[in-house]
Amino acid sequence: MTSHPFPFVLAFHVVCGFVAVAVGATALLAAKPLDGADGGWHRLAGGVFRVAQGAVIASAAVMTVLHFTPYFLGLTTGALIAFFSGLRVLGRKRPDLDRRQRATVLDWAVTLVAAAIGVWLVLQADPKGPGAVVRSTAFSVLAYAAYDLYRFVHPLGAPFSPRLWLYEHLFKMTSAYFGAVAAFSGNFLILFPEPWRQLWAVVVGQVLAVGLVVYHARRSPRADAVRARPRAA
Repeated sequence: MTSHPFPFVLAFHVVCGFVAVAVGATALLAAKPLDGADGGWHRLAGGVFRVAQGAVIASAAVMTVLHFTPYFLGLTTGALIAFFSGLRVLGRKRPDLDRRQRATVLDWAVTLVAAAIGVWLVLQADPKGPGAVVRSTAFSVLAYAAYDLYRFVHPLGAPFSPRLWLYEHLFKMTSAYFGAVAAFSGNFLILFPEPWRQLWAVVVGQVLAVGLVVYHARRSPRADAVRARPRAA
């Protein structure tokens, strides 16, 4: 008799989640490769986090299929869009200089699917109990999707600057990291009441993400003041 695969996928998911939470903290705290900083630890830890978090999201998607709940779907979609968008923006640093550094079919497809899931979750979720987590995640997904779709249509529109990619990467990857922390907290910090067992990490992550953006914007204001060059043909 074949065992159900869910426990094995869950075990893999938990192990990868531990790695993502541990290594992601190093990437978050390490010096970034900016303003003359080497950034070696950030690159190394970020590479491991990318693999671990990708495995976390992939296994979460499998578990969502095997044991579907709006809760699983919401967490998986929220983690996916922040993580995916935060990585993809590294390939779209200067869309003003190179038209190839603009949204591709893959970017549009993932973002539109995430937006559709977000709308469905808002309509389905109960505003109380675990449903509060689902709704908050769904609104977060819709906010990310709306912003990215705007950037896809208007890559040079406000608030474009030569370092906008940096702020997007910081904000989205910090959110993706704290999404992993929220999932960890929801499963292991059982002394916390619902829905704050997960939401505390979401709130802390958003506040820290904004703080990082403000810090780096104030640290190098001249980089943002540089006018975009004419678009490449």
